Amino acid sequence: MITRAISLILIFLIFITPISFSQTQEGEPYQEEEFPLWLRDLRRFEVIAFGVFPISLMVSSLGYSAYKLFFNYEGSEGTGGFSLIPQYSQEERKSLILSGVILSLSYALTDFIIGKVK
Repeated sequence: MITRAISLILIFLIFITPISFSQTQEGEPYQEEEFPLWLRDLRRFEVIAFGVFPISLMVSSLGYSAYKLFFNYEGSEGTGGFSLIPQYSQEERKSLILSGVILSLSYALTDFIIGKVK
């Protein structure tokens, strides 16, 4: 009975919250001079690095799978060969994630350097 009452209260709060916030005033837009240049550059770097990470993780995974396929690489657990769903060991997973992070940071750093040169 108590859980039902709590559930009803939570459902009521979920539906009433957007209504109460939609009636508030809009804030002022940020001014051009409000944030220093280094902070805007850091934010751009962060957005690019996090945005590119899923793509770079996919690229590193596809590249490693192609390496295993074409060079008939036998992993530590004997999972080499062609498979539609690759089976990676724990060390291989860590290496793939690390390579995805390195690729995304490299891409963001390249964008930062190109932005500074121009």
